[in-house]
Amino acid sequence: MLGYVASFTNVVAIATANVFAGKATLLRDWRITFRFTSSIILLIALISTFFDTATFQLQDFFIGVISGISGGIGIPLAYKAFAKGPVAYVSPLLSVVQTSAIVIFAAATGESIQSVLMIAFFLGIVGVYLAGKPKNLKATNLLWVSMTTIAAAICFSGFSIGMTRISDGQNITGLAGARAGVFLVAYSIVRKKSEESEKGSGSSWLLLTVFSALLEFLANYTYVLAITNLDLAKVGIIIATSSIFATLIAIPVMKQRPRLINWVGIMIATISLVLVAIS
Repeated sequence: MLGYVASFTNVVAIATANVFAGKATLLRDWRITFRFTSSIILLIALISTFFDTATFQLQDFFIGVISGISGGIGIPLAYKAFAKGPVAYVSPLLSVVQTSAIVIFAAATGESIQSVLMIAFFLGIVGVYLAGKPKNLKATNLLWVSMTTIAAAICFSGFSIGMTRISDGQNITGLAGARAGVFLVAYSIVRKKSEESEKGSGSSWLLLTVFSALLEFLANYTYVLAITNLDLAKVGIIIATSSIFATLIAIPVMKQRPRLINWVGIMIATISLVLVAIS
């Protein structure tokens, strides 16, 4: 039960965090947003580790660092994709690619894949595609957004798979290491002088960035909880439905209203979610 609750919480948290971060990137340079969120999340992770020093394992911390570097490379790519492309397209594509990699990894490591899960997986693919079928997006922009999103998804898959190597009971340690890895990536990216002009700032950017950071930490923590309490294949399929929530959140935040075919896709993806839950 804990695995399902953690997975569903992860879906809502990461979908909201991505939309908020994309909106924040429209207001200020994405490097500033990335560094600010990374600093907040690392601070929270280190504080959490301080209360769990009795079980701290250096090996798990370094596994987290390596996983975090992979995920950290993907975060700014996702920021830019969500800022430039429709959320209703970027989110499903991100979910499908990432989920495919996770399920393939699960099968390769000998984890059993039930037939109902395969049905749910393919329904999820169809659902998220229809939910995010692009509208009024130029071919050149579509290619750029697609390639950026796929690259981000591959990096996120590296984070997801790497975190499965964390020892039992070392969730906080691994997460602290992961956020340290993301922090290293954030501050290794040099801002170009030609891009140092701000597109906007103020309380709106600060509020969006802080909420994005808190939700991203929640998403990271619940993901680790999910993979330690539920089959990786099931976790991957549930994560694929994050586009449902991202599309809904994008309506008020990004002012993007989906079409009827998008809502049909959301219904199909929801059916796949139910199949996972009852299997």
